[in-house]
Amino acid sequence: YLSMPYFTDKHVMDELCHFAQPEDSGGKGLIINVILCETEDCKLFINKFIGNREDIWNSIQAVNIRSIPNFPDFCHSKAMISTAGAMSGSYSFTSQAKYYILEHGLLLGPGATPNYQARRQLEARFARASPVFWRRTHWESAVMK
Repeated sequence: YLSMPYFTDKHVMDELCHFAQPEDSGGKGLIINVILCETEDCKLFINKFIGNREDIWNSIQAVNIRSIPNFPDFCHSKAMISTAGAMSGSYSFTSQAKYYILEHGLLLGPGATPNYQARRQLEARFARASPVFWRRTHWESAVMK
């Protein structure tokens, strides 16, 4: 599970798409659940990331992205919970955070007690979030004609 208010880091999105792909397609077959805030920045970033490429559209479908409306239930948590451990803290998955803003994340190894509690919270939030339907841009129009 990844939970974040904003998501504009192309490298991270590319990695998530890769690792979510089935192994026979060159990925790792990981189940990746992303919870983000439904902001125009997030929508614009992901639609731009997809662009006109059907292969990227297909790969992003393997990442389970759900959104929380901007208000009243704003998603401001910044956490990642996995079988390898957990990260929580101020780090946002944005290009600004990567290159310009000093942000920190607390890393916990697998099996730490807080991991279990955080995982339960993120699972519950993911269950309440809505699936995201990104626009398929120009290539969808061409295919549908």
